[in-house]
Amino acid sequence: MVAPVSEGTRVWVLHQAAQRLLRKDIATLFKKTTKELDGIELDEFLQGIEAHSVEVEKNLIKMFSSENTN
Repeated sequence: MVAPVSEGTRVWVLHQAAQRLLRKDIATLFKKTTKELDGIELDEFLQGIEAHSVEVEKNLIKMFSSENTN
């Protein structure tokens, strides 16, 4: 994340491309090396991870947001 600050204003930027690539690489390796995950399709596994990641990012943004909205 990058946090530029100017005159009392703070802007947070989430670099999602790098995060997604890293999650995909880790999940693919984890899927290949864990026999308990043999019954799960890789695409299904990745979709679940991405869905969870979206929720984590939303919660992170809410923590730093000055607004009371979603």
